[in-house]
Amino acid sequence: MKTIYHLFFLFILSLFFFPRILKAQEENSDSITTDSTNVFLRWEDFEKPYFSQLSPVKREFHFYLDNEMITYERYKDDIFIDFYKILSMDDFIKHYSELSMKQIWIQQIQKMLKQNQGTYTQGLVPDIELPKIKTPISGIIGEGGKLSVQGSEKIDFGGQKTRYFERTHYPGESRSILPELKMKQTLNVNLQGTVGQKINVFINHNSEAESDLQNKIKLQYKGNEDEIIQLIEAGDTDMNLPGTKVIGALPSYKGLFGIKTLAKVGPVDITAVASKEQGETQQTTFVGQAKQDTIKRWDVSYDRRQFFFLDMNFSTNDTITDLDVYIDDRNYTNDSIAIPAECYINADTLDTTLFYSGMFDRKLPTTDYELYSSNVLYLNYALEKEYVLAVRYIKKNKTTNIADTVGSFPQDDTLILKLIKPENNSPSYPTWNYELRNIYSLGTTDIANIDEVSIEIKKYNAGAGIDSSTQNGIPYTKLLGIDIDQNGYVDRTYIDDRGFIIFPNPLPFADSVLTEPNSIIYDTTSSDEQLGKYYMEISYKGAKTSIGLGQLNIIEGSEVVKVNGITLQRDIDYTIDYTTGTIEFKGNGATLIAQPGAKLTIDYQYAPFFSTASKSLVGMRAEYNLSSDNKIGTSWIYRNISTFDERPKLGQEPRSVVVGEIDGTITTHPNFLTTLCDKIPFIETEEPSQTNISGVIAMSRPDPNSMGEVYIDDMEGVKQSIGIGASMWLWHYGSVPSGKDTASLGKYYWYEPVREEWIKKGDIFPNLPSDQKDDLTSYLRIVFYPKNNDPNSWMSILNLISKTGEDLTKSRFLEFWVKGNQGTLHFDIGRSIPEDAPRWTINNETVGFNGIIDSEDKNKDGMLDKNEDTGLDGINGTDGDNIPEDDGNDDYPHHTITPADYRKLNGTENNDRLDSEDLDRDGSLNNNPRYTEYSISLENPDSQYIAEETEKGWRLFRIPLDDTLISQKIGQMDWEFVKYVRLWIDGFTRTDSLQVYSIEITGTTWENKGILSQDTT
Repeated sequence: MKTIYHLFFLFILSLFFFPRILKAQEENSDSITTDSTNVFLRWEDFEKPYFSQLSPVKREFHFYLDNEMITYERYKDDIFIDFYKILSMDDFIKHYSELSMKQIWIQQIQKMLKQNQGTYTQGLVPDIELPKIKTPISGIIGEGGKLSVQGSEKIDFGGQKTRYFERTHYPGESRSILPELKMKQTLNVNLQGTVGQKINVFINHNSEAESDLQNKIKLQYKGNEDEIIQLIEAGDTDMNLPGTKVIGALPSYKGLFGIKTLAKVGPVDITAVASKEQGETQQTTFVGQAKQDTIKRWDVSYDRRQFFFLDMNFSTNDTITDLDVYIDDRNYTNDSIAIPAECYINADTLDTTLFYSGMFDRKLPTTDYELYSSNVLYLNYALEKEYVLAVRYIKKNKTTNIADTVGSFPQDDTLILKLIKPENNSPSYPTWNYELRNIYSLGTTDIANIDEVSIEIKKYNAGAGIDSSTQNGIPYTKLLGIDIDQNGYVDRTYIDDRGFIIFPNPLPFADSVLTEPNSIIYDTTSSDEQLGKYYMEISYKGAKTSIGLGQLNIIEGSEVVKVNGITLQRDIDYTIDYTTGTIEFKGNGATLIAQPGAKLTIDYQYAPFFSTASKSLVGMRAEYNLSSDNKIGTSWIYRNISTFDERPKLGQEPRSVVVGEIDGTITTHPNFLTTLCDKIPFIETEEPSQTNISGVIAMSRPDPNSMGEVYIDDMEGVKQSIGIGASMWLWHYGSVPSGKDTASLGKYYWYEPVREEWIKKGDIFPNLPSDQKDDLTSYLRIVFYPKNNDPNSWMSILNLISKTGEDLTKSRFLEFWVKGNQGTLHFDIGRSIPEDAPRWTINNETVGFNGIIDSEDKNKDGMLDKNEDTGLDGINGTDGDNIPEDDGNDDYPHHTITPADYRKLNGTENNDRLDSEDLDRDGSLNNNPRYTEYSISLENPDSQYIAEETEKGWRLFRIPLDDTLISQKIGQMDWEFVKYVRLWIDGFTRTDSLQVYSIEITGTTWENKGILSQDTT
């Protein structure tokens, strides 16, 4: 039965499909032949490429009836070469059915393209003519119609996989040779036309539009003049209620999506809109020729690291000459033209109270700095915290003509400089007072075009009271000396042309004239506004003819521009770039805004990139025409803003408002007034008298919080954390901890396992959703071989968490997930941890702890150059070759990583990374330790430090950073500039390992002020 089916299929195939295919390939000279008793048919392969016709090798396929097999064979000069394909009858039928249909489809496409050749405005989809068919609604909308479709669709589908030979492999990386396939679809469609005679359709969609508002959809019904329904718009629409008197002062709304209806019932005109807002409404006010800019500056926000005193013993008769300024950015990779220098507090006596040695770049006058006043250095940019500033100069007394040289001026030797700002300056340093702290930025450098600067200083009231701008009736601006005449404007004397306000007192908000001075802001490196007690509201204005609204994606046509109440016309009085929000005034518009005191208001809507609220807008206007001159109307608008947040924050409450009005206009022509006027001597009226009476009653019912409650903070997202990281690449050979030496150093290695040994997230977080518990995650494993199984034996690894230093003054806890129950785990956290690290060689010798920076960066350019990947020993050599001075155990494996390679993953030779003991690249080994050490027993831990524990043996430790029971300070700790974390272990009495999932230093955005009594003031 199956054979009969196959024969029937071949018959149908021959009648219907093969002729089409053969016709499409008439040039191929294909033929059907029979050449043996067991061969049903034979012909050349009609699916072969065109160029194969030029080849002497011919391809044929044969169907053998007895075993229902198809063989594809190759011949040269009628001599059999080989079988290159064999198919069963079922596979053959499936294959050629698909091929035949494909050929027919291609022919139809080619035919259609030929017919449409030259008609470029029409694509594959022709205009659609709707048939004229009688339907129940054809009497309303009419019959027929036409739709025109234009557009394009592009699909990019592909992938890429790059494989490098002799490259570094990493544990956990994918071993697949297949690329990751990606697809990108771009759709651009424009559809417009009519349905019947009354419905217009417009759709414009672009999948790459920057905003959804750029995609348009509108269905519009237009009724006849004598019909009740005049217009119905569905989709993108707007709301403008004509005739509205009071609430019409609201801007007309654009960017709405909903339904708009215009109706006419006898003498009553009705406009109704129900919609959802897609844009945000905003108003910007400008005064005069410029935007009225207002900025807020807290007392703690003075300009930092830009203004410096040069000499603290400077008299009015002294002058500075021959000033040279030097800066060390503490980056040895750009020191090719840097100059070595030693810096002292007193460059004459070489006072080593605070000393720094480094490589300095000489800065250029005017370009980089200038002598701001006779004794103040002004830098054209603010220094980074870790940069070092030093100078040399000659101070000359104009009276005595005595010159004092500060610093040395040698030609080819190490410079001796005066230290002005050390790395990460601190209030405890003698250099702290060199920096000026009475200068605040205006936020603009266009001082020449600023007419006046008004300032109001207020004291912040942390309670519910009003922030006060006076003390005992005297404005703070007068008390602090910047507005002596109390006119509300800063005396021009205290405004610098560079855009700064300069207070006469060097520490203005610590002035004794204040009953509550805020001196703490001058004794900390933190610029956190929470330290502020006073703030300034600074306003200024100046001449501009181009206005930036400060918003992107302005909704087209939504703007209403007014100058002194006069509405300007787009493209006549101004032009607007809706993408950038820039308005250029011209013609009468430019003339109006140039008037002194001109008030410019701009109402507009813009498309936000992200919105957390849903906004609905419903409006209605009904107007009854009593006559051509008399009418009465009413308008109502309901606006509702809801939020997706179940716990709305302050300022994001769900709210609504209902506004409405009833208005009327009556116009009469009283003849008695005309008659009365005509009786006045020498007066004869030419027009009839007219009286206009207008009135309006309006109401507003706002609901500022429809939920009735608001959250100051929902306490979600308040956690702040600094991830120390559990990646093996973040950790390096560690230095010797305090109280240890190299004699007790054990052997160790650390690694991330291959993907097959990753753990399930549910092992650590058992409360995860079930669909996430089986997700795999990597971790860090540390294997430790204590020397002679001595509990005093130790190992350490070091991590640079920030090159410039993290401010952890608000952090509260050290948190880490660990699995292991032997020994003691130590974390050293601080600003400076020694980097000189010992390591073991293949010959059981410790090397590297030598006071010298072991580094692969021989030319100090900060890049891994050819032949530099030698390892920390600096010797190219294969492990096992016994090359002198080669560690012999530092080769990184160059093949797919397996568990057998774990010991080699800390190898620094040929690992495609620039290895150096100098982790922060400052050219030193940090021999001045400044850190805090935390120690926790893993064998018998105090339960108060265990926050969580799982069945799989994982424990979350949470250690308070201020806990003195398990911590000790080494050197002077500085939580404002934390750069390093060192992890080290001791207390092991046998070979064992630790598994570490994560390490974090955490805190919250809330500051713990403690508990205050009610009597505290």
